Order: sequence, then structure tokens, then C-alpha cells
Amino acid sequence: MPRTITLSEAVAILKSASAVIVDDDVVTYAALSDLDGSDDNEFLQLTWTDSEGSDYSVTCCEEGNSVITVSGTSLFFIDEDGEQVQVTPLFTKEL
Repeated sequence: MPRTITLSEAVAILKSASAVIVDDDVVTYAALSDLDGSDDNEFLQLTWTDSEGSDYSVTCCEEGNSVITVSGTSLFFIDEDGEQVQVTPLFTKEL
């Protein structure tokens, strides 16, 4: 059952993650900026290159992301195009 958390809680989770999975498709690192309360603040950027050499980037601004949906182990953000993006944080643990 989905639940919601605040944007600052979601950012804290991402800051503690080793990496993230984007849309169940690619593993990358989350580049995070401080939250400042302005709608146009780009707080999250996800970038990667596919096996054919094409570059991809997803940017999320604070606007539309004040409340983040959580389902299972995934967070759901709204990107700069208004599309939902699934971000699943990955954590390491001592062996």
C-alpha cells in the first residue's frame, strides 16, 4: 500500500543511499542539491549512458515534489517534464 513522506525525508533517504535504480531500468548515482523552498530549485539529477552510448538525464525540481509517494522500496518523484519517475535507493551493509 503506497504511503507518502515529505520531500526532505525523501532527500535524506537518497543521501544515505549508495546508488539508485531509475524506473527499474538503470543503476546510477543521485546528484543532490540542498532544498531551498523555491519551486524552480533543481534538487535531484540522475544521469546515465546506455550501452549504445546515448546519454540520459532526469532532473527534478521542488515544484510538484513537496509530498513523495513511497511504494515498497521505491520513491516516486515528478521530473521537469511533469512525468513520474521511480527511484529505488540501494544501500550497502557491512559484510
